[in-house]
Amino acid sequence: MTARDNDFPLHFSLNIPTKVLRRTTARKK
Repeated sequence: MTARDNDFPLHFSLNIPTKVLRRTTARKK
């Protein structure tokens, strides 16, 4: 595993919850 391959899942897993949280907060408002 290269550093690049290891960094992708980390960024991917952090990016999705951010979008989900923005949707939930937008719905509550």
